[in-house]
Amino acid sequence: MQVQPDDIRTKLERATSLHMIHWQVILGSLVLTLFAWHMAKKQVEERISKQFERESSQIVELVQERMEKYEDALWAGTALYDTLGGEVSHEEWFTYTHSITLEEKYPGINGIGVIHAIDPADIPAFNASQQRERADFRVFPEHNRPIAYPITYIEPIELNRKAVGLDIAHEINRYTAAEKARLSGKAQITGPIVLVQDSTKTPGFLFYAPFYEHYGDEHDHNHAEELQGLIYAPFVVKKLMEGALSQENRHVNLHLSDDGVTLYSELDEDNPDYDPDPQHEQTVTLNIYGRDWSFEIESGLSFREAQGSNQPIIILLGGILIDVMIFALFTLLARSNRQALHYADMANIELQSKNSELEQYVYTASHDLKSPLFSIQGFANLLREDLDAGNFQNLSEYADCIITGTDRMRTNIEVLLELSRIGRSDEDFSLISCPGLINETIADLSDQIEAANATVRTHGSIPNINADTVRLRQVFENLIVNAIKYASEDTPLVLDIEYTNLGDRIRVDFTDNGPGVPEQYRELIFQLFQRLETDIHGTGVGLSIVRRVVEIHGGKVWIEDGPDGGARFCIELPVHMTFSNARAA
Repeated sequence: MQVQPDDIRTKLERATSLHMIHWQVILGSLVLTLFAWHMAKKQVEERISKQFERESSQIVELVQERMEKYEDALWAGTALYDTLGGEVSHEEWFTYTHSITLEEKYPGINGIGVIHAIDPADIPAFNASQQRERADFRVFPEHNRPIAYPITYIEPIELNRKAVGLDIAHEINRYTAAEKARLSGKAQITGPIVLVQDSTKTPGFLFYAPFYEHYGDEHDHNHAEELQGLIYAPFVVKKLMEGALSQENRHVNLHLSDDGVTLYSELDEDNPDYDPDPQHEQTVTLNIYGRDWSFEIESGLSFREAQGSNQPIIILLGGILIDVMIFALFTLLARSNRQALHYADMANIELQSKNSELEQYVYTASHDLKSPLFSIQGFANLLREDLDAGNFQNLSEYADCIITGTDRMRTNIEVLLELSRIGRSDEDFSLISCPGLINETIADLSDQIEAANATVRTHGSIPNINADTVRLRQVFENLIVNAIKYASEDTPLVLDIEYTNLGDRIRVDFTDNGPGVPEQYRELIFQLFQRLETDIHGTGVGLSIVRRVVEIHGGKVWIEDGPDGGARFCIELPVHMTFSNARAA
């Protein structure tokens, strides 16, 4: 059935604007993009939340483990009293504490010592017995409680000298915890105190483990009145936390308090990792040896940086980019159809030819645009997998590959737009000399020619022709550069440019001594994005531009075998040609 011109025009008129199906495709793609972005964002948030929970739990566990380790050291001290029958001299305590390498095995501890439980009436006799080894020893201060708990020994003595002789019963927090340890037979810690030996006056506490008189072969903790004393360790909380918690591998900050009293805090502006607007925060209350410690944990700036993920935004931007490209393709198709409709007013045959060419370009463009899109999608998926796995080693490489794919896509779109502009508007036609224009082009490319060790020679003469200088120069430049790119590796390039006068037409031949073009590829290489050698840099659009410009000028271009085995690119152009005549040719 023969298609009538009116039918063609009606179809073209419909194709000059975007229709419901186009907007449905764009809207559907946008919805999918937003859905993928939402899911990726949700996954990232869940992963970050789990990471925060892990780091928070780790802090609490580290403090618990460190306190248990200190408790073991205290019970080891009580075992020493067992072994020595309940009597340990100052020299024996010194030898014991140095044998356990206190500072190496128990980082964060301020020392370890012995507190004896005595009747206040026995203080003078106790002072006298201790002064036989240490003349300056005395129990202080005075108080009215029914029991005295003087600190008898403490090592290392250099850090804790001020505490020697201190009767801990004088102060309620120290006394209360000591009584709880005596009555329960269990290790206990005091409420917040300031150690007398701490010059910085920062919060601290004491850690007690009771020891009793022997009854048979075992301690009888049910006889609290038989308490001999306490093995104890003083702690400055800041020093304890610095020993227990490494700042290097954590990204959360801690505020520790006991009954509303701050023991330790990283939640202040002096901390370089403090985040005034934390992504996550959590409070955990834990009973630590008779005291309720409140752990307030917040994510820090390093957490925000370490857990930051560009995956959702990459997916969002990538999807939007695809939507824009789809819209650009639809718009390009509509715009080209409007141009084709303009051509249809001049000739139906030309209209059909242009539509066929347009369809080929759109098909080729959509095919070649998929490659960088698949690359972007592939590396975005790898990026997401590595982020989910906590592997940050290849993130920069993946990001570079995504950027490279985006650059390739941008380049392809730019060359498509360049092709679409050729012949779309009235070009600047004038009388020009092809040999003169070619000589100027050779001069402009002299650096490339010299770098390739190539020789370019011209032969013959032809009349001036009516043509567009800019576009025709583009043809000559592409053919010369193409010869340089595909020259033989072992033979310097020799390019002969020969002019032939054919009367109302001219012919310009570009003959090289390169590897040539096999006959089966001679039509293919003029198509968009086609290259014979994919390892040679280029967009694969140069020869498409050559054919497009030559045809706009009413000419033709083809490839022959060179006389010495190379390739010969042949161009024929009319001598007298206007832009309007070319469009109707």
